[in-house]
Amino acid sequence: MTEIKLGIRYLEALQKAFNHRLLQTSDEIKFSEILNDCLKKVKQQGKVDNRYYISFERFYQQASLLIGLSTLELSESEKQDWLVFRKWHEEVVKPNLHLYGPVII
Repeated sequence: MTEIKLGIRYLEALQKAFNHRLLQTSDEIKFSEILNDCLKKVKQQGKVDNRYYISFERFYQQASLLIGLSTLELSESEKQDWLVFRKWHEEVVKPNLHLYGPVII
């Protein structure tokens, strides 16, 4: 399976697990929005290039902050899906991401 399809598959699994809850807090709504936005962007990519990696990096950074520092509580299935995505992100996206100069994602 190609990188792009594997990354999308991991995000879709996370989205499926997360969509089973009622969005009650602003952190849950924000997480859902950034997840949906990332999926939309990477599905539009025809090839794997730096824009593809930046989309994943942007989602990863924002989601990490929400998971670590907010009131967002992930269920066990959501945690497992997040950990699988995080492992893939560290192995595939981080080594291939090229940022030039000071960048705010």
